[in-house]
Amino acid sequence: MSEYMGFPDRIYVVDVDGKIAYRGDPGPDGFVPEDAAAALATLLEEPSG
Repeated sequence: MSEYMGFPDRIYVVDVDGKIAYRGDPGPDGFVPEDAAAALATLLEEPSG
């Protein structure tokens, strides 16, 4: 194992209860910021009613 080897990045979005609302696949191929942004937008939506 190379000392300069990169480790895969992963994006997580955690909700206010501490539960994982989104877990991306390991990067670089699984690194999709748009998917994390969509999960955040869903969490930030105002409840209807």
